[in-house]
Amino acid sequence: MPKQETKKIKSSTNGLIEAVSTKSSGKGKELFYLSGAKPIPSSAVPRKWDLETDVVVVGAGGAGLAASVAAAEKGADVITLEKAGSCGGDALFAVAAVALKSRHAKRSGLQPPPESVIFESAMLHNAWMADPDVVRAMVDRMDDTMDWIEDMGVVYDTQFKWGPGVHTPIDPEHPEEGHYCWHPYNARGFIKAMEKRAHALCVKILKNTPAKALVSDSGRVAGILAITKDGKKLYIKSKAVVLTSGGFGANKDMMKQYSVSRNKDDYAYYIGCKSNTGDGIRMAQGIGAGVEGMDKHLLWDGGVPGVGAGPGAYYSAATQLARQPSLTVNKLGKRFFNEAAMFPFPGPGLLSESQANQIIRQKDQTSFTIHDSVTVDRKFILEKYKPMFCEYPCSWFEVSFQKCIAKKTIIKADTIKELARLIDVDEQIFSETLDSYNGYCDKGEDPEYFKPAKYLAPIRQPPFYAVKQIGGALVSTYGGLKVNSKFQVLDKNWKVIPGLYAAGQTLSYAGELQQAFPSGRIAGENSSKEISKK
Repeated sequence: MPKQETKKIKSSTNGLIEAVSTKSSGKGKELFYLSGAKPIPSSAVPRKWDLETDVVVVGAGGAGLAASVAAAEKGADVITLEKAGSCGGDALFAVAAVALKSRHAKRSGLQPPPESVIFESAMLHNAWMADPDVVRAMVDRMDDTMDWIEDMGVVYDTQFKWGPGVHTPIDPEHPEEGHYCWHPYNARGFIKAMEKRAHALCVKILKNTPAKALVSDSGRVAGILAITKDGKKLYIKSKAVVLTSGGFGANKDMMKQYSVSRNKDDYAYYIGCKSNTGDGIRMAQGIGAGVEGMDKHLLWDGGVPGVGAGPGAYYSAATQLARQPSLTVNKLGKRFFNEAAMFPFPGPGLLSESQANQIIRQKDQTSFTIHDSVTVDRKFILEKYKPMFCEYPCSWFEVSFQKCIAKKTIIKADTIKELARLIDVDEQIFSETLDSYNGYCDKGEDPEYFKPAKYLAPIRQPPFYAVKQIGGALVSTYGGLKVNSKFQVLDKNWKVIPGLYAAGQTLSYAGELQQAFPSGRIAGENSSKEISKK
């Protein structure tokens, strides 16, 4: 009798899960997918289509709205599907986008660096892991895309609090309040303007209508299967489909499927939208699309346990205090890095990956940011630490601070001895660390890790505070669909899948607004060209 098939599950070198199948005929390998990470097979062509259009855009976030508007401006009839009840996706809680040669940048007096420097900086951001042709396409359209969006009615902050190349929308109805009226949800200005423009161009935006599968016919994408908010199947015939449904940070199976052992527990919670479940990636995989960078994700500092999940958690007072360049120690009670370090630019403010990377390598991936009664004050933070972007204390900082004290996500103590006990570190070592650090602050020089003197603030005035971090906070996933510079989706053999495009976080290494907007715009423009194809 033939041997019964057995499967042994193991982790491959690239983080994927493989099943080694043993059959009577010998041994072979097949990819084993967790249930929520499986590619979604294409749907058969229906006997009757419910709707017909030129272009279907799947996802109405920053990239999706840019694609919708761009395709419609080129004369295409567009239907845009949105899984959630409102447009915006992750862009709803972004702060700003960056462009160095736009009208806004020029008005601010910015002297932009050479084109080669801009391109290389974009590549270095991901250590040259991204496709240079795809990055170049986005970089080349970044500036005129920001002008394009401005023409839709976006008003940029002219105070240049975060630099002249930073494009921060303000509420045009309250311009005197500048960016702070919306902070940290400034990017809603982009979304409101693009959604209004889409409606003016007669784009049909179907909310609460998730896409479920691509429809493929004779090797080309022929449309999409969606589910209406009433739970009914909706088949939409189209000449092109643009996938802009975001990443997969909210899909636990996909995170487990593609994370390697060293980083599967590197974050305390996910910042992004709960709708980012990798649907577009899985649908494209179901028809043979190639993916890359699936084991990579973007972690920032601010992995504070107990604050919840999503953008509200990330902008809590506990997270805001954890992200300031105050004294930070590990579970041994020792300082371990320059708390004002940041990447990819030198200096304080945007701590981001640098802090998270250092915390991850500490004992139990744990750190404590230490404050006193002086350093927790909003005015002190603004004047001393010069916070940028999402480290900038939110308008609800003081209210959140009291709530975090009550929940003990901000740990409070009257003495250093008590604080050491509450965070469970060796009192003597912690006291010695504190004495050394305060000495550096008094002298205005950090001989250990060279933190600039202007960010050295002593910890002396009770009460004292500590905020615990475990790893980082998951901002977005880097992995996604492989595309060419026209943002056409490629299969595993690098061949174009006819009729299929992708943009934004659905791509690999394109999770920021300055990537989402131009990639969406280019994908939308090129998808409109499918109208003339047979």
